[in-house]
Amino acid sequence: MLRQIVNVLVITLCFCLVTAGCSKKTAKEIKVQKSCQRIVSTAPSITETLFKFGLGENVVGVTDNCSFPDAALKKEKVGKVLNINLEKVLSLKPDTVMVIDANPDLIKKLKALGLNIVSFNHTTIKGFISSLPVIGKACEKEPRFLEAVTDLKKSLKAPQKKKDLKVLFVIGRDYHSGLIKDVYVAGNDGFFSEIMDAAGVKNAYEGSLNYPKIQVEGIISLDPDVVVDIVPSKEFSETELSRLSSDWEKLKDVKAVKNKKIFMINKNYWSIPGPRFTRIINELKEILKDDDKTSGNN
Repeated sequence: MLRQIVNVLVITLCFCLVTAGCSKKTAKEIKVQKSCQRIVSTAPSITETLFKFGLGENVVGVTDNCSFPDAALKKEKVGKVLNINLEKVLSLKPDTVMVIDANPDLIKKLKALGLNIVSFNHTTIKGFISSLPVIGKACEKEPRFLEAVTDLKKSLKAPQKKKDLKVLFVIGRDYHSGLIKDVYVAGNDGFFSEIMDAAGVKNAYEGSLNYPKIQVEGIISLDPDVVVDIVPSKEFSETELSRLSSDWEKLKDVKAVKNKKIFMINKNYWSIPGPRFTRIINELKEILKDDDKTSGNN
């Protein structure tokens, strides 16, 4: 089950990508007139971006993993992020297919079909922001996208005075043993690390790895002031989330546990490097608003 939970994050953050086999059809059947009139999106962050900037009506296909906004649910599905159905993509006669550049195999297969590909980095916040001019240019909407870049960069500006807090972001763990084990935490990843910086707090993990796996001993050693436990899967009820929160009570010597600073987050956009990252920053600030400095001293 842990593997399934971590795979959700792998899907939305695009860290390990595998695609489906190529179709026998060719793109010669597709009549391309102008880019971005018929767009296929191959990732949730791409879909959100297109709808955010007024290109939702031009989207003809999205993945099964694309659930926001509601209008995206009405679009034709082209398979899962890790298993795009190329036959379905071709059937939609897209003039543009947008792909995360961390998925080179999919890009190669789509190009082999003669499709017009627009690719960019959506695994980090800076990558997301830099993708906007690329999308704007491809779709002849540059002014709109460039204006957004300026505003989004402002949201990343770290406050002059940071809180004296060490925050540990948990992005996956064994959710069914009743124990805290096999814990994947956010490190120097360019997504959660940027969110913490913009919120004015320190990352409890100071190593160089993007998403290290640690055990109880590692958490005790890090001794975070706050733990943000992200559970993006929809399979957990409020009762189950409460149980998952209680798992942390066994780590009585950790400051976050002693001071009841364990926060369970069950919102899928907390693991999608897309336009809602500003919302994550604001929600993290709200969580921490009463903590001007480390709350635990004993």
